Amino acid sequence: MKLQQSYTSEITNIYDNFVDEEYHEQIRSTLEGWEFPWFYQKTLTAGSLDISAHGFNHWLTDDNDPLFSPLIAKMQETIGASKCYRARADMTLYNPYGYMHAYHTDAKEQHRVCIYYVNESDGVTIIRGDNVEHIHPKPNRMITFNGKYEHTGHSPRLTKSRILINANFSVN
Repeated sequence: MKLQQSYTSEITNIYDNFVDEEYHEQIRSTLEGWEFPWFYQKTLTAGSLDISAHGFNHWLTDDNDPLFSPLIAKMQETIGASKCYRARADMTLYNPYGYMHAYHTDAKEQHRVCIYYVNESDGVTIIRGDNVEHIHPKPNRMITFNGKYEHTGHSPRLTKSRILINANFSVN
């Protein structure tokens, strides 16, 4: 069965129900569980010193995090990329003002970005290209866009956390 895009724009492709529900639930329960090793970051985007720019992340590897390998492989296959050169789980926490993190690109070299939303959250992703797009997180939604576009996210103001997996792929 071929995966159907839920939405396509000039900038973004959106895939809802990206993986089967059982696998998604396994990912969600792992990342929301007390045993998953999250690492505190004073800033999540390019050295911002803003007090609200903090959060948690975990760099994913095949050896240490095999649960996520099928997800990363499916992202890679969906976008037709030759190689995933980095993937990380990312968590921002409740902020009563819905803090907007700094705009950034993930790398200088040409690449494709995939963001997979894990939990229900109101922390919107914004992508700036020729137009500005606001993508609302939805569990089991994957978005992809050209890595040349600056993007950012909001910490949630209505939910406890915003959890996603961000992966960057080489494009050849």
